[in-house]
Amino acid sequence: MIWGFFTDRFSTNLAHQIIDFFKTDPTYGVTLVGGGQWWWRTETAPGWSNVFRRFDVYSPWNVGNYSVAGTNKFASTAYWSQDLVTANSAGMLYLRTDRTGWLVETIINVCAKCADALTEA
Repeated sequence: MIWGFFTDRFSTNLAHQIIDFFKTDPTYGVTLVGGGQWWWRTETAPGWSNVFRRFDVYSPWNVGNYSVAGTNKFASTAYWSQDLVTANSAGMLYLRTDRTGWLVETIINVCAKCADALTEA
């Protein structure tokens, strides 16, 4: 997996060179998973649409991309279904990324509820 495909980090020329290295080199041929910006599907910077669609699998970096409902924050995921359609039509797999730490937070919250229940019993 190669992370960091954001339009402000390097040129499309370099992006294609990186992809070509892994996809065409007989020694390092791989299933290439690329990770980068979550808005890859709607990117308008010249040439980047083609870059994002060359991966075998694309994983958008969604960490920090959240919505707010009242006092609750949650991962913005409304675009995932259209991303999947676009990835499939480009012959790619789609590996969504939510946010790091969700499992740890879940375990802490579950354990805290268990501890509260045991204390009340």
